[in-house]
Amino acid sequence: CTKVFFYIVIFLVVWFRLWQWTLILFLLALIGVAHPPTANDSVPLTPFRRILGWGTLAFILIGFTPTPVWIDETPSPKQRQNPWFAVDAPAIPNRLPIEGQRG
Repeated sequence: CTKVFFYIVIFLVVWFRLWQWTLILFLLALIGVAHPPTANDSVPLTPFRRILGWGTLAFILIGFTPTPVWIDETPSPKQRQNPWFAVDAPAIPNRLPIEGQRG
């Protein structure tokens, strides 16, 4: 089942041209997709481990952002009314001139 999912992911990476995922897929292919079996399947989970598992799943839902956070730099109407707000302010140079250097 995991091998089928792995091949589907490879197909989707190629189809949508998501080349940034090729390194992780290559590493996953080297490591392998098979997971070792558990030591003893007849031992039930403790309450702490159940809470830890549900908490991990809840963390995925809490931490997921469907739209990345961005900063909107367009001036608000209040800023536009402010006479001290400079829309076309000169850019700050990214380096200071060295003494004796021109330009």
